[in-house]
Amino acid sequence: NEPKVFAVIMRQYAEIVANANRAIARGDLAAVGKLMDRNHTLMQYLSVSCSELEAIVNKCRELGALGAKMSGTGRGGIAVALCASEAEQKKVAAGLKASCPEAKFVWQY
Repeated sequence: NEPKVFAVIMRQYAEIVANANRAIARGDLAAVGKLMDRNHTLMQYLSVSCSELEAIVNKCRELGALGAKMSGTGRGGIAVALCASEAEQKKVAAGLKASCPEAKFVWQY
């Protein structure tokens, strides 16, 4: 039964990627953010997230990020957040530094 479950997850992942490509092409950052959130939910289902990543992702969302998700193969503590503007990016970064001890390093790009 696991191959069937994995196939469903992979279809969902492919749908997220296709929708994200379309959203990026039309410059729809809000849609990209929601798709990042959906992708993170899939990673939670696969149990590759961890409490530190959950704290970081949730704090980014609380601080106003359009979307946030773990990055890489998980459990490494790396998350990516998408913000609508440079000002929002600075607000999220400052909030992480001030109130999220799980975020050991915060970079802005």
